[in-house]
Amino acid sequence: MRIDPDADNKKYNWLWTNYNTTSYKPSILRIVICVLLMGGFVYIRCFGPLSKGAFKVREISSLIGIAFLAIMLYLFILLIVSLAELIEVKDNRLKESHALPKGAVKKAQKCKLDDILAFIEKNENAELQIIWQGKLFFAGASSSSEPNDNDMYDKEYYIGNRTFRSIDEFKSEMELFSFDDFLTVYKIDDLPCCEINLENEINKSKKGNHKG
Repeated sequence: MRIDPDADNKKYNWLWTNYNTTSYKPSILRIVICVLLMGGFVYIRCFGPLSKGAFKVREISSLIGIAFLAIMLYLFILLIVSLAELIEVKDNRLKESHALPKGAVKKAQKCKLDDILAFIEKNENAELQIIWQGKLFFAGASSSSEPNDNDMYDKEYYIGNRTFRSIDEFKSEMELFSFDDFLTVYKIDDLPCCEINLENEINKSKKGNHKG
């Protein structure tokens, strides 16, 4: 699932996040700054000027306390988000490099192209890791949603950084990764393909759409 990219960049990105980055530097820099600021604010509040004199008056102390808690909460959230971003960097680098993880070929399975397309079409969000010519490629479907809203919209299909609005366009491109109408699939939704019964997953999706 992805949040509306326009909303991320304009309205909701008040934490300066970028989950598509392939560089560790921005996240590490934010983590260092957060730790230093949090330590500095704790020292100033507990041992520095704000703990003495006029600042100990009840009304002033309460206002300073509220501001202190608000700042510390924001820095803590920013710290957690930056740590999460570090994890995403590893995945993003893997996607760009197309490098095969150790043991990927042994764990991969041959799947019918039509079954894979049916699975992708029936799910609002799904991701495949496909092996082709000794390289790893990411493909799937992704839908947008507003924060705190489970309703999905604006579904699109993707292969790497390329996106497609229709399943027919997606199918035409996926055929290039197939051999005799079979794909070599390493993972589906981050689970080894050998552990997934694709036919059952397709049937579950059909039932879920029928109920909806």
